Amino acid sequence: MASWNLSFTRDKTDVTSFCNTNKAWLVGLKDVSGGFEGFFDTDDFRTLFEAGDSATGSFVRITPSLDAPEWYFEGPAWIDVSLTGSVNDAIKVSVTLSANGDWTAILGGS
Repeated sequence: MASWNLSFTRDKTDVTSFCNTNKAWLVGLKDVSGGFEGFFDTDDFRTLFEAGDSATGSFVRITPSLDAPEWYFEGPAWIDVSLTGSVNDAIKVSVTLSANGDWTAILGGS
């Protein structure tokens, strides 16, 4: 893996009323999504491809730093896998994920 991203955006509904001095919002559920990218590796590609083919989704854990393994994000996800190749670069693998259930943030062993 060479890069990753996660988003925990939430649905927002504008509930601004007359005489408010600024906008007001109600928030809803989180939309957990993200992905990661890296370089093609025959040892790992089969696992990613099978995860992307799963009819029930896959369990994903992203640990931001191996120096702090007690900090991570995990949950079930739908996974899409893409490959990119060219004559002047290494083959790249991209994975996008969308939550398929509840995600958990473990922040320092909490």
